[in-house]
Amino acid sequence: MADLTTGEKGCGPQPSDNDLPSHSWTIDQLTAYAKREYGTILTNERTVAPSYWRLGCALNIARKNFSQGQWGQYLASLDIDKTRASKARSIFGTFSTVDEVEGRTVEEAYAARRQDAPTKSSTPTDEQSELSVHFARILAKVEKNADRLFEGVAELTLPEKLELRKTLQQTLARLRAQLQQLDASLKGELAASK
Repeated sequence: MADLTTGEKGCGPQPSDNDLPSHSWTIDQLTAYAKREYGTILTNERTVAPSYWRLGCALNIARKNFSQGQWGQYLASLDIDKTRASKARSIFGTFSTVDEVEGRTVEEAYAARRQDAPTKSSTPTDEQSELSVHFARILAKVEKNADRLFEGVAELTLPEKLELRKTLQQTLARLRAQLQQLDASLKGELAASK
């Protein structure tokens, strides 16, 4: 089994930029080559991430012109992979400006969508409690996840769409019931405060 520890460059001949890895290379040579190539990928990705943001901007605007089934056809006509389109739209939705994406790899920009992005109400004011800010963050995440969910609806079969519709109706009914409870509570508290 090969020794996976790496040391300084060996005294022997080092691979040139034009050489391709071979079975005769040492683990140190393979490691140095892999690090160099990975560095090149990261450098190039940092120049591509802003293009993902701009693509996402265009696709978000274009998306409003197409129904679920037409959207997939539209992407296919542009030769844009649905996964790539979704990633671009997510990157656009995460960052307010293209400048915020500068210097990030595509994966770093895409991973940022999972982090808690600061919102206007991310810190409580005198009139807000920590709990209300917490609820606002949860609802913002629910809204964002709902948007992501519906990006893939076009790929569902008819029975899957019907099941999704049923589940969505049940979820909305629970949310309506919770909203009614909140309204009743507010009405009582407002009446008592007069």
